[in-house]
Amino acid sequence: MHTKRVRIGNTVFLADSEMDLGWGGNLALFQTEDDADVAVHIRYAYPGEETLQADGYAKIQRDGNRFLIALPPEWYVQPTFWQVLNLLPLSSLLLERGTLTMHASYICHRGEGILFSGPSGIGKSTQAELWQQYRGAKVVNGDRVLITPTDNGTLVASHYLSGTSGVCSNVTSALKAIVLLEQAGENAIRTTSAWQILRLVMGQIDYAVSDREQLIKVSGLVEKMLRSTTVCRYGCRIDENAVDTLENYLYEI
Repeated sequence: MHTKRVRIGNTVFLADSEMDLGWGGNLALFQTEDDADVAVHIRYAYPGEETLQADGYAKIQRDGNRFLIALPPEWYVQPTFWQVLNLLPLSSLLLERGTLTMHASYICHRGEGILFSGPSGIGKSTQAELWQQYRGAKVVNGDRVLITPTDNGTLVASHYLSGTSGVCSNVTSALKAIVLLEQAGENAIRTTSAWQILRLVMGQIDYAVSDREQLIKVSGLVEKMLRSTTVCRYGCRIDENAVDTLENYLYEI
């Protein structure tokens, strides 16, 4: 039996299969030897077995923290662990364990995480790259992050998915700030209400909006995160002064 383990945020996923799964994508960066929280058994479907669940890709069955995935015989010659994880309701599984999946570019600066978030095309990766250029910050992930609020602060970790940016490292740090970007003719922090902040942050988180339980879970975790994390709206240009203005605000320089 072939096995692979990865840590995604605060959750360890174990894949076991008689086939030798490849890693796929950036997933090899997240391998671990820690005990599994979620186990996934992967096999090819038996003759005549139905595999039209999950939008026709595979049959998926769940029993607590164990999953069975039966792939159709015409699946790729060598399935990858990356493909298997993408078949799972990953954001929901992480949410069950207290982790939020958010669309944001993630930099590590002074050992802390700063996230740039906002609508698609707003310039998340561009602002992250400015901090890399002018402050030597490390761009950890260009598109997606995992946020885990705790009683002792909030942690941010890289997702294994990184969108079109392709930038992905396995780095976890204390979350310093979430910067909600807006395009503007000048660089300025914009005042806003706590309710607006909550609404804007939740708008960038992956969850089933129509699921009342998930809505309650997400809102509770976001409120907990806000107790230890600076969140601001930032109208900015694409220049070094955009870095200066935000740095002065976050670090009171």
